[in-house]
Amino acid sequence: MKPKPMVKDNNVIRIKGELTFDTVMSLWKANDALVADAKVVDLSEVTRADSAGVALLCEFKRRQHDLAFQHTPEKLENIIKLSGLSAFLLG
Repeated sequence: MKPKPMVKDNNVIRIKGELTFDTVMSLWKANDALVADAKVVDLSEVTRADSAGVALLCEFKRRQHDLAFQHTPEKLENIIKLSGLSAFLLG
């Protein structure tokens, strides 16, 4: 299942579905448009994630330094911690 990003009026990106090697390319290509006005990425509806998903989140954060990630699923948070990226992504 492909992730279905949507930028809301209140500058929130919601990512739904899988955030994996097989699905992140579509988001990667749309990353400039998605991140430009965003302040928050809501990850509450991410059903599965891997290191490619973490790489995408790093790219989002690199583009928009004040971007915050909310409702990070436990498994995704564990990958972030194991990757040594907690301070960068989770603040």
